Amino acid sequence: MTPPTLTLPPPAETLWQAVSETVREELRSMNDRQTQYAIGGGSILAARWKHRDSCDIDLVVHPDTALGMLAEANNPAAQFEARMRALGGKPAFYPMARLWTVSFDKGERKLDLWATAPLLGAGQQACTIAGRLETALSSAQILRGKLERAEEPLARDVFDIIKAHEKEPQALEAAVNAISREAAESIAQNYHWAAPTIAADAEKSLRGVPEHERIQPRQLGNRAAHAIGNALYTTCRIQTRNGAIEVTTATNARGEETIRIEPNNAEHDFEATGLSAHLQPKGPGAKALLDYARTACRQQRDRMVFEADADGVRAWRTASAGMNLTPGNPAGTEE
Repeated sequence: MTPPTLTLPPPAETLWQAVSETVREELRSMNDRQTQYAIGGGSILAARWKHRDSCDIDLVVHPDTALGMLAEANNPAAQFEARMRALGGKPAFYPMARLWTVSFDKGERKLDLWATAPLLGAGQQACTIAGRLETALSSAQILRGKLERAEEPLARDVFDIIKAHEKEPQALEAAVNAISREAAESIAQNYHWAAPTIAADAEKSLRGVPEHERIQPRQLGNRAAHAIGNALYTTCRIQTRNGAIEVTTATNARGEETIRIEPNNAEHDFEATGLSAHLQPKGPGAKALLDYARTACRQQRDRMVFEADADGVRAWRTASAGMNLTPGNPAGTEE
């Protein structure tokens, strides 16, 4: 399959054209196999959805990448800071966060280079940006990161949550259900009560929104809260059928939908869709449930593995334990 071509919004596109060669060359100079970057943030969402401008470039590299070695103070041979200053940037390194921030145009545009793992550990996608094959975070990965900083809601994040509900609801569902229901409801409540602050921020910082995408600033907080509530699962059921894993979910906004996952892809797909994070605190945890499901697939057994609704977990089982289901469910056992 040919990777999609993404066009960054103009402010981010011109910044990336200016800094990308320096970023690639300086990361390669570290002689570290873990310096492959992925592009994330609002600029990638804007490239996919065409819903607003974005002025920043957000890059993530492996958490173990020694980004401090790009600093002149740590490595006299490093050229990263000098090259960024030559481009008009103001670089700063934050060791505790393992983060480089390079500000341009008095902070109007910014490059972030961060050694961290996405909170959803799979889902990165190949794409073509500015004629070059790149790796971008999935929309679900980006949205999950925005939820992590929701205690201080930014208008652009809130706007992205609303547009995700409209344009890529599966990504919002993955991000929202990767955190606890209580945490999601708390974020929604925070968006609701922060609506006046969000509206004021939107007047200053939300730019380049096409006319057909516009939302009244005072409505942003409440609409984002509504989007999060609609994304919460009211049903999550996992079973095996005909050698594959079937995951059925429903939300407050839609009825039941089922996806089929091949056992060999299950670990990746569970992580990318937020299911691993969703299941982790439930019953025996994601790994035990997934291991049992894959075993049942190999044995060509059709089995119910997990079932929950809005009120909580109803049933689950593994090879050695269960709740309202027979552990292991040997061949011939009926429920």
